[in-house]
Amino acid sequence: MHLVYAVDEAYALPMAASLWSVVRNTTAPVDLTVLTPDLSDRTEEVLRRLFPTVTVSVVRRKPEHRHGLRLSDRFPAAAYLRLMMAEALPPDCQRAIYLDADTIAVADLTKLERTDISNGIIAAVQDDFSASLRSLHKAAGLPDVRAESGTPRYFNSGVMVIDVAKWRSARVGERAMELCERSGLHDQRALNAVIGGDWVAVDATWNVMTHLYYPFRSWRTAPRDIVPRLRIRHFTAIKPWKQHRPDLGTHLYTDVVREMREAAGPLVEALGQSTGGTGVPLDALPE
Repeated sequence: MHLVYAVDEAYALPMAASLWSVVRNTTAPVDLTVLTPDLSDRTEEVLRRLFPTVTVSVVRRKPEHRHGLRLSDRFPAAAYLRLMMAEALPPDCQRAIYLDADTIAVADLTKLERTDISNGIIAAVQDDFSASLRSLHKAAGLPDVRAESGTPRYFNSGVMVIDVAKWRSARVGERAMELCERSGLHDQRALNAVIGGDWVAVDATWNVMTHLYYPFRSWRTAPRDIVPRLRIRHFTAIKPWKQHRPDLGTHLYTDVVREMREAAGPLVEALGQSTGGTGVPLDALPE
């Protein structure tokens, strides 16, 4: 199983927690590619020691030189690095799973990895943001994309299964980056604009976003019983290292960090220090 993350130094601990949750739930060998603008050599070494069974490759890139990128605290430079994954992955890599660092897995990802994506470039979970897909295509000068039902489809890019050969052949990353520069779209919108309808929808349990914890949102598309069946929790909108919200599943993250601390305390402490305060304060973890 080949995993890809795109993070900066501030997300080292959340990424490690995400990776820990994946590794503990699978018996498959895991290869890891980390795209980063600034991950330190020290943090890289800590990751290698924390995950001795994982093959770790750290690829450093700086997208800031690209003109027109929409950069902010919400959309940092690291977010755009996943658009460069084709050049970072090994030439013989045929399939990869991309995960945002703010995800926690509670199931074996090998089933997700085996998703049939013969009819698409990627597999992902539909996002309830689809109503704005028409406007982003108009802004980008691209035709609207509609599902067979006639409604636009928009995927969340926080969890993706990628056919790497198709991604490279279609120049998805390069075209999306060019679109970000030209139109000011952020990375997820650009990916939707470039991939269009050429993606396969997977069950929403593989990317349970925060809004799915609110059962009465009239615009949501996922079933209302999705939370008890979640396989990946994606902490959109809230970050569990900043807010303790058991009603929104933040314990899934803190439980993993606690387990990491019990197994390899000094290494986890080192990662927490490397985040410059963004990592969850270990002493502040609820009992």
